[in-house]
Amino acid sequence: MFSLRVSLSPTGGMTLSAEGSSTRSTGPRPGTCTKAFCGDGHLQPGIGEECDEGPANSNAGACTEACTVAICGDGHTWEGMEECDDGSENQLDVYGGCVPMTCTKGPHCGDGETQKPYEECDLGEDMNGLDGSACSGACKIDGKVIFATSKLYNGALGGLLGADDKCNTVAMEAGLANAGNFMAWLSTVEESPATRMTHYEVPYVLLDGATVVASSWAELTDGSLSNAIVINEKGLAIGSDRAWTGTTAAGEASSPTCVDWKSEGKGDFGLQGVLSEVTSDWSEKLGKGCSYTARLICVEQ
Repeated sequence: MFSLRVSLSPTGGMTLSAEGSSTRSTGPRPGTCTKAFCGDGHLQPGIGEECDEGPANSNAGACTEACTVAICGDGHTWEGMEECDDGSENQLDVYGGCVPMTCTKGPHCGDGETQKPYEECDLGEDMNGLDGSACSGACKIDGKVIFATSKLYNGALGGLLGADDKCNTVAMEAGLANAGNFMAWLSTVEESPATRMTHYEVPYVLLDGATVVASSWAELTDGSLSNAIVINEKGLAIGSDRAWTGTTAAGEASSPTCVDWKSEGKGDFGLQGVLSEVTSDWSEKLGKGCSYTARLICVEQ
């Protein structure tokens, strides 16, 4: 015959013991129960999880911090898989926007295409902003623009002010950023580019954003150019052609000038330059009858 002893175990159950017998607990087994949550590393479809990578959940990864599978349009950019994601703001063909369905960048600075009026130039991400490039990392031209007009005019330009207006008109029609601030490279007996234009210490560049004509006013007027002025206000090449100037390569007045650019008479003449030239011929090559037509060279102020 043996005796039983009843006692409470530390876990709250009862323990029965007797001489010659083993001890057995009737309480709960040791262990821990926790509530499932997003980020615990266990997929729980029952609580709305699509994925769960635990601490690796990331809004820049395949499984977001909300335990949803990353998709284009969720407003989170999946690194390495998406270029952008603006969520409900994704739109097709919007400058600086994000393309729906593909989450690739729409037209933007750095894509190598110049989108006006948002950009002045764009040589691509690898070229914009490089030393020696006239196009900044913000797709703006670093310097003053110089171009030849796409339109041709006879010698009756309306004087210097009329010629300036023609430069600004084509600049505005082309959507240039600084339209309204151009002057024609043109002289009368009393005025010339040397006297009426600002002498900048910045480069004078073509509208392709890559071609520097001269590094400063001093080099623009030293008798030679680094590159010819063969791009018009639309950014298109014009090849070899002539422009009315009445001006030396030093920016000073030279005759003839089609009676101060108010005559188209056959008996009157005006000095022209050849746009494809980089010697002084770019500004002072030959005289031509004022009834003929030629381009204008326009310089940003």
